[in-house]
Amino acid sequence: MPNKKSVYVTRPASALLFVAALVFGLFGCGSSGGGGSSPTVTTTPTPSPSPTAAFGPLSASTSSLTFSGTGATFAQAVSLSDPNYNGAFSVSGCTGILTYSASSSSPVTLTPQAAGSCTITVSDSAGHTVTISASVTTLSVPVD
Repeated sequence: MPNKKSVYVTRPASALLFVAALVFGLFGCGSSGGGGSSPTVTTTPTPSPSPTAAFGPLSASTSSLTFSGTGATFAQAVSLSDPNYNGAFSVSGCTGILTYSASSSSPVTLTPQAAGSCTITVSDSAGHTVTISASVTTLSVPVD
């Protein structure tokens, strides 16, 4: 069997460090002199929230109604408005004197049921309210 000899090549340590620096990026082209370029920082601006439109005030097309009789023939509609509000309206009051339909939207139709005076309260979920006074009269005809 032939005799094998191992041959080791030695290089100066500075040459190995230079190669390692090139491989691992320790030397850069930056002018800071500290070895390495400055990292590039990219920022993404945080979008500003859109302004929220303010609700209110809640308003009605009239502040008072007068009915001269009872039943569907004498019904009246009241338009409601609350700028930038798209929710439902709640109507209350006048039990036994008026009935109301479509209380979740505008207009609200009010139908007189009996003679009397009362106040209707309309509100929205934003906490706004408006009141409407109502008076229902009926004609009495004496019978002989």
